[in-house]
Amino acid sequence: MAKDDSFGYCEYLGGIPGEEEAHRGNLIFTEQCLGIGVLNPKYGIISWSDVESYSIDAEQVAKSRAGLALVVGILALVAKNSQTIVYLSVNLKNKSQVIYQVNKQDRVRFKLKLALIFGAHSINAV
Repeated sequence: MAKDDSFGYCEYLGGIPGEEEAHRGNLIFTEQCLGIGVLNPKYGIISWSDVESYSIDAEQVAKSRAGLALVVGILALVAKNSQTIVYLSVNLKNKSQVIYQVNKQDRVRFKLKLALIFGAHSINAV
């Protein structure tokens, strides 16, 4: 696995019993596990041997352009401005589900990169 197999500004939303929710950091993938941390996984850690499958959902979040419209005119409201929030759901063999939120990602690129990462561990998307 490449050293740069991580995604910035992520949030662990829960799913691991006994683990606190809402940890923020990088979503990091190592040879042994995935989780949230700065340089290494520290929160929301899942061992690859516990993972059954994964899925990805995304939503577009519109950002307000009203302030910009006051400055440069009504055309600013017409311009598309949004960010994608991607949700990675990791389905565990014990039937629980761990969810991570990854902000400002290109959904297609994120999906392709995860297919490579999870595929290296023989884990398929659902």
